[in-house]
Amino acid sequence: MLTKQNWLLMTMVVLLGVLELLNTAGVDAQTTPIPAPVVMLSVNQPSGGTSYNGWPLVIQVDLYNPDFAVDDATVTAIPVSMTSGSWADAVTVTVTDSTGAQVNWPVHQLLRPTGTDASITLDAQTSGHLVWWVAPEDTAGLSAGNYQIAAVLDTTTVTDPTVFQGQSYSAPVTTTLGTEPSVLTSDQQESKYLLTAFYDTLAGNSAQAMTDVSTLLTSQPQNIRGLMAKGELLEASGDAVNALASYDAAVDAFYVTIPNPPEPPVELLERSASLRNAAISQAATLPSPQVGLQLQNFTQSSPGIYGLDLQVTNNGAGVANNLAISQVTFDTESGSGQVSLDSSMPSQLPASVDTLAAGASTILHFSLSVPSGVNTFTATEGGTVQNVIGSSSNVSGKETVYVATLSPSFTSANTTTFQAGSPGTFAVTTTGAPPPSITETGTLPNGVMFTDSGNGSGMLAGTPAVGSGGFYGLALQATNGIGTATTQNFTLMVNEGATITSGNSTTFTVATPGTFSVKATGYPLPTLSESGALPTGVSFAAGVLSGTAAAGTGGVYPMTFNASNGVTTASQNFALTVNEAAHFMSAAATTFSQGTAGSFTLVCAGFPTATISESGALPAGVTFVNNGNGTATLAGIPTVAGTFNLVLTGSNGVGANATQNFTLTVNGGSGGGATLIISPTSINFGNVKFGRHATQIVTLTNNGTSVLIFDRVYLTYGAHTDKDDFELERNCSGRLGPGKSCTLRVVFEADDPGTSSAVLSIVDNAPGSPQTVAITATTVK
Repeated sequence: MLTKQNWLLMTMVVLLGVLELLNTAGVDAQTTPIPAPVVMLSVNQPSGGTSYNGWPLVIQVDLYNPDFAVDDATVTAIPVSMTSGSWADAVTVTVTDSTGAQVNWPVHQLLRPTGTDASITLDAQTSGHLVWWVAPEDTAGLSAGNYQIAAVLDTTTVTDPTVFQGQSYSAPVTTTLGTEPSVLTSDQQESKYLLTAFYDTLAGNSAQAMTDVSTLLTSQPQNIRGLMAKGELLEASGDAVNALASYDAAVDAFYVTIPNPPEPPVELLERSASLRNAAISQAATLPSPQVGLQLQNFTQSSPGIYGLDLQVTNNGAGVANNLAISQVTFDTESGSGQVSLDSSMPSQLPASVDTLAAGASTILHFSLSVPSGVNTFTATEGGTVQNVIGSSSNVSGKETVYVATLSPSFTSANTTTFQAGSPGTFAVTTTGAPPPSITETGTLPNGVMFTDSGNGSGMLAGTPAVGSGGFYGLALQATNGIGTATTQNFTLMVNEGATITSGNSTTFTVATPGTFSVKATGYPLPTLSESGALPTGVSFAAGVLSGTAAAGTGGVYPMTFNASNGVTTASQNFALTVNEAAHFMSAAATTFSQGTAGSFTLVCAGFPTATISESGALPAGVTFVNNGNGTATLAGIPTVAGTFNLVLTGSNGVGANATQNFTLTVNGGSGGGATLIISPTSINFGNVKFGRHATQIVTLTNNGTSVLIFDRVYLTYGAHTDKDDFELERNCSGRLGPGKSCTLRVVFEADDPGTSSAVLSIVDNAPGSPQTVAITATTVK
């Protein structure tokens, strides 16, 4: 990239050259045409253009001068810039499917110039580099198929004549996208993890990139490209020692793969050579190699003579050189006698190891003389180690050796109980010499884990997750190398309190079978019970509410479900709604008198409350009113006599609408006789608290000129109503003279929840008999 000063200097040189041409040639100056840049696009380099859903897509675009890398002073520079913003804004990436239609992929730009890089001049040494990506979580949702990805440089909107103005296209790259195979080949594994590491490196997540490479090397330890990528990541992090080790491992893997190559791996050898001095220098600042000594095996080879295996491990960061085990001392822990090195092999110490890389181990073998009275003894090892630059450090270790051995056996119980949502522990104990190691197999509840304490005991501990209640069959195995391993079948019970998980309401319909299953979770499995009044025909058994609600039982039935399992009891308030189709309960005819006020109450039962409508011509002076409570009223003073045929319709959204053919007869003239006036023509007690009662008075008046004779006065009960709900007290005799009045007393007892209804009917010798009064009341808590 040219600096500002270099740009000004180049501009001055060009201007001087132009003036010279004008002076010598005497003609107009001709500007040299600015050639179009070369646009190159690659996808998923170095992995190629095949990818799978859930893999990243990395798209790289490079801009070059056509004479890039040409060592020639005549190369024409190509300035690229935009009127505003960065030159990178002039480059776009497009994706088309196999039909040629452009698709909208979630392509994000990852790497682009900013600030002073707002413009660029492409010459023999300078190129432009841009990176886009489609993240793994985005490719997971893309459709499979073949796609073409291309890039275009477009500066046609730029007005500055000194920079490139025009378009330049890359060759399209075909990318195949599909579902990742269930089993990846070694090549596909290499592509996946190196591509993901490449993506993570570009995204600045070098730790995840190292995880990607390590995953590949776990399955393919000698993958050359994986070892190179690991070396590059370590080198970039400043870890020259381990980067060198990775490059050296790649060289070894190369010669294993190609025993007699036509030429050596020059690039790898150069990288190793360039890092070797840096690694040696860096090792001076690394911790000394951390060499650990651990007994691995103790076996009897002849009476009193035992073989001892000693594992030496470099747990540090540096390379251990000239490792020397200078002494091993023994102390009897139980029994009698002194353990020593076998005197027939005095040259065993000091034992030495030339080189031990970080993380590497080796085994040293010794022979011991063990007296018959010794049961347990300790071995203490000591020595020195040097790192790569020659500094020395001491190493030591101490182990317990069991001569008198005992096969493992469990001493703890084979069952325990935890509580979901609460911390729990259980100690697993064993006997055996050496102390056994304990392992667990079988599925544990979420939140619980087993840990081997390393001393012949273990711990089952944790807080079982909510919802994990149940029976867990496990197997515990104890092994100490003596005899066969001992297995204990173990039962972990996780108790969990009862919880009702089903909904708190349901709806049945009168005369239609219904069912609702109450569901509960917990361990042990909860038992279910129900309390509260149920409609006739419906019952609750074995966790199921079922049956056919009887006619007249429409309404809402509050109840309570209980779930109990000995751990907790859960309760749920539940509402059973019983829908009942609308049906008429009032008479299908009534009689009015011309010129005399008349009233008749129509009653349509059902749940929800029915709405009553009327069709057919009414006599002048008479009106129909829906009262909104399951009743309607025909009332007024008819001015004409005759017979009027009506059709009444009751609807509440349950089943088919109810219809009733109704006859209203209007007798001509009032010319004398008895006339009954009822006040009020309907009664609504409203809400009455449970256990209380309310009273309403109905007044009967003879407005005629003759004696009114009562034939019968009675109550008819509606849905969800019985004779205990309404009581009728009669203060009227069988006769009522002209102009006289008497009263009826209606008492409502609030002993059943919900809405109750009834109809008061009066049969007499007056026109319109029988006359009715609709009665409703609602019991509330």
